Amino acid sequence: MAGLLMDFAGNKFGEVNRNTDEYSFPGNVRVPNGVIILANQLFNEYFVDGANGNDANSGLNDWGNAVATIQQAMDLITARGAERGRSRVYVAPGGYAEAVTTPTNAIAPFCQLIAANPTPGGSFGATWIQSPTALAPALTILARGWRVSGFEIAAVANTPAILLASDAGGNNAGGTQIDTCLITGWGTAGSIGINAIYNGSPYTKIYNCTFDGLLGDAITCTESGFDNPRWWEIAHNQFRDNLNHIDFVAQGLDEGWIHDNNFMQIGANRTAVLQIALTAGVNNHVGPNNFLSGDYDEGTGGYYAGTNDFWRGNQHEDTNILTSGTGEINPAA
Repeated sequence: MAGLLMDFAGNKFGEVNRNTDEYSFPGNVRVPNGVIILANQLFNEYFVDGANGNDANSGLNDWGNAVATIQQAMDLITARGAERGRSRVYVAPGGYAEAVTTPTNAIAPFCQLIAANPTPGGSFGATWIQSPTALAPALTILARGWRVSGFEIAAVANTPAILLASDAGGNNAGGTQIDTCLITGWGTAGSIGINAIYNGSPYTKIYNCTFDGLLGDAITCTESGFDNPRWWEIAHNQFRDNLNHIDFVAQGLDEGWIHDNNFMQIGANRTAVLQIALTAGVNNHVGPNNFLSGDYDEGTGGYYAGTNDFWRGNQHEDTNILTSGTGEINPAA
């Protein structure tokens, strides 16, 4: 006796023999004796291919149905509705001149936007997004818990590459994870890497990214009408050739953890003014294992601790710090 295996959309993707507990899948794949977890069937998978896709396609299930633009995939998720944690968007290598906005928090939190990257560990142009419109972010995130992975994302002038756009209307970019991306401004005036607004997008995680060539801030919060950024983790990133690396001077980071990053003060084209600036924040942990270049102070070094911060276990270029261990004190004037 055979039973059907169905996904959330009601599509058949396999059969189970109730007598032998043998599962059968397309391509003559059989899995005997036991229960298996088909994690990928939780998701409605959308495919984007700028070279071979067509926005008239469904975008679902495989590259043959791919749409041509990332925004079309986002709109299809919105049209489907009630997609909490049930959508993934895969993007083929190529350039995407778009200003992409995710669905709202009410419709599709906890989804994923993933570059099909032929060089895992760094994008560097394989799959890139940049807004064609002045003052428009390349990617605006309106919903909680999205994961963005594997892209090069470039900012235009006076604009963030990625905007975590929480607002009073119920949108909330808290819990966003951004990993394995190159986030750049390529020397464009006022370019910003990641900017969080309104509620500070709590629980944001930024992993394994490179921030390069930004003539504003690599990571910042320019407006927090409701709350400061809180409980962020910033880890295993490289910061180089930016005007400012981490700038939470105006709107502080609270109870964050910054560790295992590489901060380069002197770049090929500019010297960072602020490297880690947490002036308006409280109770942050900075360390262990950050490499902190330049002087370890609030002036020429660009390091500013928040109230009750704990900076420990880092590696320093400043020889005065090296003689007394690895960051036994918070930076001071």
